[in-house]
Amino acid sequence: MFTLTSGKVQKAKKVVLYGPEGVGKSLLAAHFPNPAFIDTEGSTTELDVRRFPKPTSWEMIRQQGPSEIGTLVIDTIDWEEMQYTSSVCAQYGKSGIEQFGWGMVIRM
Repeated sequence: MFTLTSGKVQKAKKVVLYGPEGVGKSLLAAHFPNPAFIDTEGSTTELDVRRFPKPTSWEMIRQQGPSEIGTLVIDTIDWEEMQYTSSVCAQYGKSGIEQFGWGMVIRM
C-alpha cells in the first residue's frame, strides 16, 4: 500500500541561463534568493554580490559550495568545465580529453 501525499515539494531548482555575453545573465542571477557566485572568469566585478575566491582548479570549485546560500551561481559553466577537464586529464596522465577515446567511463 502506498501513502498518498499532496502539496508542494520543497527541493532545489536547477536553472541554466544561456545567451550571448553582456545580456544580463549574471545580473538576473544576482536577484535570485540569497545568491553566492563561483565566478570562474571574474565577470561579476561590477555587481554587488557575494562571491567565492576565483577558482584555480577543479578541486577548489568542488570545495566551494552551499553554506548559508540560497542560490549557488556558477558564472560561467564553460570555464568550470575547462577546470574539470584539466583535472581529469592530469589524474589519468593525458594531454587532452580526446586521448580517452569513446566509451571510457571516468569516475571522480
